[in-house]
Amino acid sequence: MAERLSIQILSPYPGTIASLKDIILRVQVTLDCGLPACSGGRFDPGRFRVTATFFHNDENVMEIPLKYTGNVGEFVYGTHLMANGSYVVEVNAYDPETGLAGRKTLNFYYKRPF
Repeated sequence: MAERLSIQILSPYPGTIASLKDIILRVQVTLDCGLPACSGGRFDPGRFRVTATFFHNDENVMEIPLKYTGNVGEFVYGTHLMANGSYVVEVNAYDPETGLAGRKTLNFYYKRPF
């Protein structure tokens, strides 16, 4: 039986330099036992609450809710960042029905396009 939610950040890649105008944050949420979270199932990702908090220079600059795409456990959100530099994004997922939760962090560098 699953004990927590597992989060994989699909984009941006860890340690990369993001230079597009918009950052596309794409994550996949699964059960820690490896089972996917599928619509209509016991662990329906449509009810998950998935948020991302962006930190720049150790300061919380933005918190956003990610939207379920309809694909197996996939959530996405596009946003733009104002300042160049190193960022940390912390993704949190929570299933209010079962109480399962998970957290994942990612470091990346952002350089605004000219």
